[in-house]
Amino acid sequence: MNNKGFTLVELLVVIAVMGIVTGMVAPLVRNVQFGQENRKYETYLKSLVYGAKLYVNAYEEDLFGYERTGCAIITYEDLIKKKLVKDIDIKDVSCHSEKTLVKVVKFDGQYTYVPQLGCGNKIGEELQDITVYPAGRNINVLSCDFEALAIMNFSTDPESSDSIDKKSLVIGLNLFSDTGVNLAPQIEYGFSLSQDGTVANNMWQPLNISIPSIKEQKGKIVNGEGVLVNASLSTFGGITGVYYLVLRISRLQDLAGRNYTKGDNPYVYLGPFKLDNEAPNFNDSQIASFNTNKPKINLKVTDNYSNAKDLQMCISVDTDICTDYVKYKTKTNAIKVSPNHDGSTHDIYVFVKDVAGNIGSKKFEYTVPSV
Repeated sequence: MNNKGFTLVELLVVIAVMGIVTGMVAPLVRNVQFGQENRKYETYLKSLVYGAKLYVNAYEEDLFGYERTGCAIITYEDLIKKKLVKDIDIKDVSCHSEKTLVKVVKFDGQYTYVPQLGCGNKIGEELQDITVYPAGRNINVLSCDFEALAIMNFSTDPESSDSIDKKSLVIGLNLFSDTGVNLAPQIEYGFSLSQDGTVANNMWQPLNISIPSIKEQKGKIVNGEGVLVNASLSTFGGITGVYYLVLRISRLQDLAGRNYTKGDNPYVYLGPFKLDNEAPNFNDSQIASFNTNKPKINLKVTDNYSNAKDLQMCISVDTDICTDYVKYKTKTNAIKVSPNHDGSTHDIYVFVKDVAGNIGSKKFEYTVPSV
């Protein structure tokens, strides 16, 4: 009988093999655990929807009145109070947060339920590191906070502009609706300094907006995605100040035939957007020295929307083309207009550019003294 044990080399080989196997198995175990946890979230989402359906059955009139089309948010707190849901069954995890909710869209008497979980680590009575599930959903999808009866919302990209550093803007206009957008809307746009329905130079332009087919829209509504349509427009040239984008709506309905506007007010105001199309002003700038072939100029340039420290200047002699801009100074360096004191006359051009790119200029005529 052979009672020989493992040699040291054999033992080391066995330990190495076990380490390799453990390294291969550990990720698989983690993946299985992660998959099981994900399935629990998916199952919990379904239970959330089931609870929301029971809630709608009991409180439909409170949520929608007698309307066949509408939108409502059922919070986690609503479901807990009516004992229609329990917290998720994952150790040290809770979904009892404000981000856990179900959005209910009623379209022509049919309901669509869009759930969201906001779950985090449970530490005592507090919830930390809240993660939203499923991730990446459009925030508009989970909101019913729209003023219009038709459940539509206009937004822009950018939402507004904070500083007057643009001569013009290209604005992306978005229209989101839970219940679709009826074909052939009639909308005009303009820009106004106030929210009184008047626009600059009375310039109303038709808004060209592409609406998906009714079939495509209904598919998105049934899936709880809602309908998002886009348009692109530009600010009008030459306007300066803080302007609102104004939409004048003549016709806009959802697919259920409900009008966007309330009462007789056809206007929607977005922004504001800050624009600058005014060039810097040279005021009483003047030549400071005369008995030289290298004069200097005292500059007193002001701009309504740019600070003096943000202005740039460029100087050229006998040509009105200038490209080398430097920081603005109230007194220029010596400007060489002629190599000699020869009595020649020259034009000195000074250009000043503001942060929006507007350029003001002034021409000074200078005669070099003769020696």
